[in-house]
Amino acid sequence: MTNEGGDVGRAGAHAVEVDRLEVAYPARRGREPSVVIRDMSFQVDEGEFVTIVGPSGAGKTTLLLAIDGLIEPSGGEVRVKGRRVTGPGPDRAMVFQEFGLLPWRTVLGNVMLGIELGRLDRAQGERRARELIRLVGLAGYEEHHPHQLSGGMRQRVGLARALAVAPDVLLMDEPFGALDAQTRELMGVELSRIWELDRKTVLFVTHDIDEAVYLADRVIVLSANPARVRRVIDVTLPRPRTREVRASVEFLAHREQLASLLFDADASPLQETVG
Repeated sequence: MTNEGGDVGRAGAHAVEVDRLEVAYPARRGREPSVVIRDMSFQVDEGEFVTIVGPSGAGKTTLLLAIDGLIEPSGGEVRVKGRRVTGPGPDRAMVFQEFGLLPWRTVLGNVMLGIELGRLDRAQGERRARELIRLVGLAGYEEHHPHQLSGGMRQRVGLARALAVAPDVLLMDEPFGALDAQTRELMGVELSRIWELDRKTVLFVTHDIDEAVYLADRVIVLSANPARVRRVIDVTLPRPRTREVRASVEFLAHREQLASLLFDADASPLQETVG
């Protein structure tokens, strides 16, 4: 089923609404402002896992920063649970490709950081931090420092730290991009497992086609800069997902559909949803 034009989303409660968003960076001397995102609209449902792909420089990171409230739109708006985003807030948390851990803090100390900044009860916060460390598979490493951990382990700490503040929406900007291929695949399986436990709303930027299909309920494909929603693909793979699903005919069909979109430079930029 294909729908062209209009907002792209599903019926029901919307955790995130991007409404005719435009983001432009200030002009350099003698030049026009650089428009990165133009007239972008889409919706993300409560508890939905959405991956975002597009050409390099298409504004994927800029989009997440706008949703997180770290960049002010030059047009349109972003709403989280119906509230207009005007800056960062505790209802959103971001995980970056760079691990961003404090080297002088232990695993427990890094996960506790957001809890401390939020001035939550320390005893309750530490219990939550220890629970999340166990959830991401790092029980027994609470007193280790970042230099004692592998890349995959450090990214698990970053994920636990983001989850510790109990955000409504988790924004992930190529969180596994710095990992080797094997660790990246394993982290995808782990993230899928963790997501199944509480079905948090996730927007996940990636350049990896397999990762985009494997994790998503829907894949949003952006056009080249200035970015618009080019197409939205419904991923119909069953959940929970295991590594074996990557060998299925259905997975390969989704993968080929997405690859053809990304590598077809002449494709139309019109919005449409493909089921």
